[in-house]
Amino acid sequence: MRIRLALGGNTHVIEASEDETLGSLKTRLAQQCGVEPQHQRWLLKGSKHLDTMTFKELALKDDAKVMVLRTNKDAATASATTATTASMTASSSVSSDQTTGSESKTDLAQRESNEPVQVGTGSMMLIIKHGKKTYHLHCEADATVLQLKHTLKPAVAGLADHQRLLVSGCELANTDTVRERGLLDGSRVMLLFKEGHHARVEGVHLLEQVATQIAGLQERLSKLEKRHSHRVNEA
Repeated sequence: MRIRLALGGNTHVIEASEDETLGSLKTRLAQQCGVEPQHQRWLLKGSKHLDTMTFKELALKDDAKVMVLRTNKDAATASATTATTASMTASSSVSSDQTTGSESKTDLAQRESNEPVQVGTGSMMLIIKHGKKTYHLHCEADATVLQLKHTLKPAVAGLADHQRLLVSGCELANTDTVRERGLLDGSRVMLLFKEGHHARVEGVHLLEQVATQIAGLQERLSKLEKRHSHRVNEA
């Protein structure tokens, strides 16, 4: 099942199961639009909507369209929040980002395309779905869920601790094995991320933007210094 979410003039499509909660859907929307779950207001029928309510309990139908508003508090403090997040995550993210963010250009291009990303090695394959992205995770039947997450880490640019793997709406425990959960070759698994992942990614992106701006300013400064030196010599 899927749901179409209209926010700020853009429409975001999310694949969901009937057992998925509103809180989980808000988290997944945050991955696409950058608006944190606590700052999202979903315009749904009825007077009371709890984050613990499921897709089915909310009476949402397949391909339903829902309008989502950004709360005034978030709109007024968006830039400040982003700056704060970046400063808080900068020191802790640098070392881990050098590992998880050091994917090859080939991996990055494949991840940004619509083609399934091939990950890992093994005698069987699991189909991992995350939004519009598909990952073909190759593994063995005795692999644990934690091992699957570590295998996915370079491809999804997300730490294993920030990943959630679900089958039929139920989250898989890190100690579970592929065989114990009855997963077969070609089984589908949904990938979600915890809120810490979004804060980390936003911080990394902001640092990259700042680094690009600094490089541009340094280049301009170098040109100005050369012009000034040339004028002084002429004088």
